[in-house]
Amino acid sequence: MGLKELLQKYFPRQKGTRKISWRDAEEFFREEKASELEQAREEGKSYRKRTGELVKQLGEGIEAFNDYDDSQDLQIVEDVAQNFYRSRKRMIENFEASEDMEEHLEDLQAFLDDFNDVTRKEGEVMKYVKDDSKELSTALEEIIQHREDMEHFVETDYQAVIQLEEVREFLDEIEELEEDLEEAEEGLEGKDTRDISQDIEEIEEKLDEIEETEEWKHKKSLEREKKELNEKKRRKRKEIKSKISEMDRGLTKILYSIENEGLEFEGRKKVLERLENREIDSVEDPGPELEEAIEKVEEKDILEGKDLEKFRKGIEGLEDFSEMKEEVSDLESEIEDVKRGLNDTDIGEEKEELREKKRKLERDLEEKKDDVRDLEEERNEKDLDLDRKILELQHFLNSVMRGTVKIEELEGGEEE
Repeated sequence: MGLKELLQKYFPRQKGTRKISWRDAEEFFREEKASELEQAREEGKSYRKRTGELVKQLGEGIEAFNDYDDSQDLQIVEDVAQNFYRSRKRMIENFEASEDMEEHLEDLQAFLDDFNDVTRKEGEVMKYVKDDSKELSTALEEIIQHREDMEHFVETDYQAVIQLEEVREFLDEIEELEEDLEEAEEGLEGKDTRDISQDIEEIEEKLDEIEETEEWKHKKSLEREKKELNEKKRRKRKEIKSKISEMDRGLTKILYSIENEGLEFEGRKKVLERLENREIDSVEDPGPELEEAIEKVEEKDILEGKDLEKFRKGIEGLEDFSEMKEEVSDLESEIEDVKRGLNDTDIGEEKEELREKKRKLERDLEEKKDDVRDLEEERNEKDLDLDRKILELQHFLNSVMRGTVKIEELEGGEEE
């Protein structure tokens, strides 16, 4: 190699900025490193060929141990030598090294490790027969030196080939990421939410139309009437129970006297018990029982003072008990009439069916939106992964090439 070539190799002239597509990275690298690649491959062939020659030379070197005849007729020496010969012969015959230089180097190192892995007896015999093993020793020294030279070659002049393989690996990864991104985008295309939103809008329009019909307005009127009647019924029942509550202490004491003190009571004791328990629906006319009750209370001094006044007041308040119960009954009849009116219209069911359909569509819409958010997040992550990998390729090319390389697919091709 002349001085000019040496200067070009170790002090290459820098080139300007080149823009390329990541898809053209391998071709670009091959063109830029054409001479280095050719030289590395040729030298690699020579090294691999030399490996074969040196392994063959090892095979010739171990022939000295085949049917070894010890000068002192030591059988153990002859046996160990023969076993050594057979085992190493098999190693040499089975040796195969990869065409890839890095793997070739590893294969050769593994072979040498096994070849030099001698037992204690084999080691002693090797020392004993050293005069007969000079050819083997020389062959071993040469192949070990060859391995060291090849290691240096792989770490230096063969790097262009290794770098080309790294570029290929980058491209394989980028292509895979691009396919993943396309799949994510296709998944998003099938998750359009516009159809569901449109269906919901149509249902809302139908619901608005229903609310404008006379039938719907009549239904709402009946519902308001039913609510008002229920409220009147509630207030009337509360009024009855409130008046009964004035009599609580008196009812309790007179019932106790009847049950435990032998107080005679000609009326229906059960009427008093039902009043005490507010079971007004099962009481028809408590007038006779209440008249007898006040007589007994006053006669037997069961109540006095404020308690007696409250008892009298409660009885006076229930003088129109039957009329109040009749009012409650009339209200219940009116409520039933309104209910029948509500049952006679189907518009409520129609609206409820539409509402349920709308609720289901809204649930479907939310689920679909969740799916879209997940898919968008996945798509964005894959898009980011793709950009990162292309950026890594750009960094790598700039680390091994002369000048600056920018990849077009990156925004502005700028390094981060």
